Amino acid sequence: MIKNNETIALVVEDNGVGINENKIAKKDSFGLIGMRERIHALGGKIRILRIPEGGTKVAITVPLGIKND
Repeated sequence: MIKNNETIALVVEDNGVGINENKIAKKDSFGLIGMRERIHALGGKIRILRIPEGGTKVAITVPLGIKND
């Protein structure tokens, strides 16, 4: 996890078989859709990808909304 005054970033990855690229884009992958909706509602970004060596990586960045004047 990385945090600065403007954003927080979190990367989670595993060393499993990796998510299939087709499943990432599926319209009925409700778990992935829910994660995307929650992150976007916070004004953030999410990337879900298959790691070439095996496994899956989820990278999230969310603005904190803290203003330093």
